[in-house]
Amino acid sequence: MEEKHKKGTALTEAWGTLADMNGKIYRTEEDACVAKEAAEQARDEATQAKQEATKVKEDKKAAEDNMVLLIEHIRKLKIELAASKEINAGIKAELLDQAVVQGITEENEREAHKELKKEQALSRSLSDDIECLKRALREKEDTIL
Repeated sequence: MEEKHKKGTALTEAWGTLADMNGKIYRTEEDACVAKEAAEQARDEATQAKQEATKVKEDKKAAEDNMVLLIEHIRKLKIELAASKEINAGIKAELLDQAVVQGITEENEREAHKELKKEQALSRSLSDDIECLKRALREKEDTIL
């Protein structure tokens, strides 16, 4: 009987150990499923990260291309600005020359106007003198006759 009891105890222990082992196997299988899902998720995330990195590289390339175009456009605008400044300087010089010419013309007009007034005054004075001489000549003629 004691041997039966020992066998029963051993059998119970074996069943307990077997149950523990089955529990551990079940938990290990669950852990393996979780690990597999985590690995799949990590692969999906890695794939997404690679796609995002590719997109970032493409965006960077596009930005660099745009930067090159902008730099070229800025260079052309600077050339146009320099040409415009040169044209503006020429226009300013012409305006200055015109202002000088206009000033000289106005001064010449003033001088001509003064001369004209002098000539008119002289002409009136000579006309008055001639009238005086004519009267004097008539008076002498009248006296002679």
